[in-house]
Amino acid sequence: MKRKLIVTLVATALELYAAAATAQVGSCEIVGTSKSASNATPVTSGPMNPATGFPEYVTDSTGLTLQRCLDPNLCFFDPVNPDDPLSLQIQSGGESFWWASDVFLADQAGRVVFRLGMAAEAAFLGETPDGKLIDGTQFPFLRLRYVFDAPADGTYTLTYPYGTEKFDVVGATGNRDIFVTYDRGLTANSTTIGGVGPFLIGEGYPQNGFMGNGGDVGALQIRASGGPCFVGPDGFHTVTLTGVGTDGVTPIDFGGGQTALTTDLFVIQGHVYDGRVQTPINATRTTYSRSATGAGQVEAFAASTTAAGVTVIDGPTVPLGAGRIPTAVALDHSVVSPAGATAAIGINSTAVGVTDASALPPIVTVTASDTASVSATGAQMFDPTALNLQLVDFVDIATADFDPASNTLSVSATSGDKRDNPLLTVRGLGAIDPATSQFTLTTEAPPAIVHVDSAAGGSATAQVRVIAAVAPTAPSAPQVGTATARTVTLTWTHEGNNESGFRIYTVDAVGVRTQVGSAGVNATSATVSGLAVSTSYTFVVEAFNSVGTASSETVTGTTLALPAAPATASFAPSTTAQNVLDVIWSAVADATEYQVYRRTGATGAFTLVTTTASTNYADLGRAANTNYAYQIVALRNIAGVTDASAPTQTAAFTTVTAPTSPTLRTPALAVSTVNGVTSVTVNWNDRATNETGYQVYRRTAATGTTPAGNFVAVSGILSAKAGGGTTAANAMSFTDAAVPAGVFQYRVDVSNWAGAVQSPVSASVLAGPPVLNAPTNLTATTGTRPTLNWVDNSSGETGYRVIRRAQTVDAATGLVTAGAATTFNIPTANLTTYRETVANTLPTQQLVGYEVMAMDGTTVGASASRYAITSALPTASRPVATANGAGSLSITWPVTGQAHVSGYELQRCAGATCTNFAKVPGTVVNSDGTVDGRATAGFIDTGLTSGTTYRYRLRTVGVKGSSLVGAFSPISVNRVAP
Repeated sequence: MKRKLIVTLVATALELYAAAATAQVGSCEIVGTSKSASNATPVTSGPMNPATGFPEYVTDSTGLTLQRCLDPNLCFFDPVNPDDPLSLQIQSGGESFWWASDVFLADQAGRVVFRLGMAAEAAFLGETPDGKLIDGTQFPFLRLRYVFDAPADGTYTLTYPYGTEKFDVVGATGNRDIFVTYDRGLTANSTTIGGVGPFLIGEGYPQNGFMGNGGDVGALQIRASGGPCFVGPDGFHTVTLTGVGTDGVTPIDFGGGQTALTTDLFVIQGHVYDGRVQTPINATRTTYSRSATGAGQVEAFAASTTAAGVTVIDGPTVPLGAGRIPTAVALDHSVVSPAGATAAIGINSTAVGVTDASALPPIVTVTASDTASVSATGAQMFDPTALNLQLVDFVDIATADFDPASNTLSVSATSGDKRDNPLLTVRGLGAIDPATSQFTLTTEAPPAIVHVDSAAGGSATAQVRVIAAVAPTAPSAPQVGTATARTVTLTWTHEGNNESGFRIYTVDAVGVRTQVGSAGVNATSATVSGLAVSTSYTFVVEAFNSVGTASSETVTGTTLALPAAPATASFAPSTTAQNVLDVIWSAVADATEYQVYRRTGATGAFTLVTTTASTNYADLGRAANTNYAYQIVALRNIAGVTDASAPTQTAAFTTVTAPTSPTLRTPALAVSTVNGVTSVTVNWNDRATNETGYQVYRRTAATGTTPAGNFVAVSGILSAKAGGGTTAANAMSFTDAAVPAGVFQYRVDVSNWAGAVQSPVSASVLAGPPVLNAPTNLTATTGTRPTLNWVDNSSGETGYRVIRRAQTVDAATGLVTAGAATTFNIPTANLTTYRETVANTLPTQQLVGYEVMAMDGTTVGASASRYAITSALPTASRPVATANGAGSLSITWPVTGQAHVSGYELQRCAGATCTNFAKVPGTVVNSDGTVDGRATAGFIDTGLTSGTTYRYRLRTVGVKGSSLVGAFSPISVNRVAP
């Protein structure tokens, strides 16, 4: 069975580095049978950095002092996680270094087979499932690690700047056969001996305070000095690996006869300590309090140096606009000398008012900055310290008492969060009752201290007080405060400090008590609900605890009567808006607002539609021909308690139906032009009996490819039955004066409260002179009696003119010459088609040209033209494909001699059964007839994919100016491109 040597020694700050300590023989060479020799010297850790939880710096035995190396160009470290407040606070991810040096030994093929890592490292042992660092799991240590891909079994010897290592390999695989890690934990303000020290320094360094360029990108391998072992005559270190086989004699070959791997190049990083430590800070509290309505405050407390300024602001992970402290707020500062302290300290605190505390930042940043304190040499002593702290609710423990007489532990506590009222728990014992803020437990062994934890993150601690229980003191001076129809608020003076709560009773004429309410510890008021309207009550307030009770004197109060219902309520259709019912009612003297209920239909329930402080309401969106009724309820709000009156109901009412739509009379439109000004009179039939008015609309009619415009009103609201008329009762008309030139259509709307109904759209009418535009989309069919089709873009025309010219095609050049014109005038307005008559049958193989134009009398407009042919173009002959070199095929075909053919279009697709033919570039004859020619008999198709089958087809193309094409040739035999 193969066996690898995989040794991992990890020691925490509390563990001894036994393996390294016993191996330190004070020599760089292996002595006797020892497997390792280390000459590493002690490393001293500086004070704890309050922001990172790591030592501020480390110092080797030469006095070289380094701080964490965090320049991304010169140092390797895990990047900051922008979603992790702790990562933002320490300015790195989970791994960073005070110093590190890496060495790589490669064989002659350039493959790295040995990796040596040496470091003073700052790391974390724990993180959350979403990758955030866990504060308190910081693990700073000195590291020596090597990984070896052994080429063969045997014994290997490594010499490096801190000594010698010897190890055996059995069952070598060439992949991580040796994996050894020596980690020795560092503790602040202590001295540690690990596998490294003193620290190596790169050649030419320090530069700008850095020990080398060990950055993640562009790390530089350089020579190094500073270690105790294996220094060459040039003063620089080497690392060498050798080995002997299992016979203990034969050198191991690392490849090509190479029996030793050696280098004097190191990757080094480190940053010289700048002499400053973090400003000391102890942030004792970052809490919040808020009321039930959302207003509140953030409280911050921190201790620092006497000269430090301390601020609080939204944490760095709070999204923009989501926080409540957008700019830093300075904490109040006092200098105190605590008892037993050797020096004064700065005590800092503040309360930041928050108007809207409905959403609070989960993290706040507390920063301490002392730039005034200086060392004996006058240098600045401190850098600012910023802590990203969780914002939790303030928890107050009012009492934590134990009564030995009853063996009762009583804890009273509240949260400062009155909006969410988070659950409070006495740690390890149980939850506090949210209604009374009390927790009680019968026990013979009470704890000395209780911890109360909030579900919102807050906590508090209090010492348990042993008390001798006595009955509570009776509350005094009960008074009746605010009264409503069914509630009375009582107040009293709190006289004792040992009650468990209060009970409120009513007392009848014979002294019988009935409990109607309760209140918690230290309460001074309570609201009693569920009382009868307009009724007098006698109340007494009783304090109670486990020992007994004590009652106040009595007090009498009377509930109010319900508010009066509105005296009147009615509604009617609005006279200014359609589908709106205006509801009105009389005011009630003590009402603060009103509820409006609606019933739809003659029967059924009323539904609340609005609550308003007004005495009227516009009910929108009501339907035609529908029965409605309303109820109005007066509301009176006193101290947050609402009393409601009996409802006042309106009479029922059925809304009107929609009017009957008008129809256009014959003629519907009459056009008149006087002195160049055109007017159009619109006439319609009145078919409605309940309309309130009419309105006339006009739009531009559709012409050709231009769609119709939008209707716009050309009249105001015309009164019902207006206009009179002579041919029928209630006939109506409207004259649209000064109409611009163009073609228009009209529509008439009739309306009432229920809505508007439209008439049919009128026929088009021309206003002003005719518009003679050129036709579009002119086409011509093939045959001896061609048919022309076009889109009519004119208006007001009296007819159309068609001009035909026989065309002569030069058989040699393909040039087209027009012959004499034959003119046809067709006296039909809005014409869109024309076919040659039987009498005008044309000869076969004739090319003709047509022009089409609109006419107004003898005036003609712009024309459109098109070629036509009386016989179809010939079908192209079948093409033939032959190889023409790599990626090229030669396509040939027989030519046609017909003069009307100007050239050929060749189409191609890829695949033995393809059908997605597309024209081959350079072969299509365009509309000018100038590409290729009728005598063209072939084409070289290049740029093809060798081994792919292609299919070809061909068609003839007509003369210049035409869109004539012939039928496609039969599909050619498939051809594979060479």
